[in-house]
Amino acid sequence: MNQVELLTVEGCFGSGPGVHLYPHFPVPHAEWHERTEVVVVEKPDGQQFKARASFGVVHFNIAGQASLDERWRVVVGLPACSTDEVPVGSKILVPREIRDALLAQTDA
Repeated sequence: MNQVELLTVEGCFGSGPGVHLYPHFPVPHAEWHERTEVVVVEKPDGQQFKARASFGVVHFNIAGQASLDERWRVVVGLPACSTDEVPVGSKILVPREIRDALLAQTDA
């Protein structure tokens, strides 16, 4: 599997099974489809494990003025993980196509 780094975990939140990771991403200008993929979580101590990840569009209810990019974000979720399993500093490795799609910005 051709895995590349998507993000370094700055925070993770969730209650019960499943966590959402921070940072999250602006919704790409290119056509984006929510999806699920197997990713590799590499902890700061070098341990690695595979996990199923969801890449979904989430609306943040922000008080006051905020741009659409701030309100609508692509959030990476690990539905079978706990916050203890994904410490800050962990790297999330994904298939190259996912990283390229999330980071693609088209000037319209």
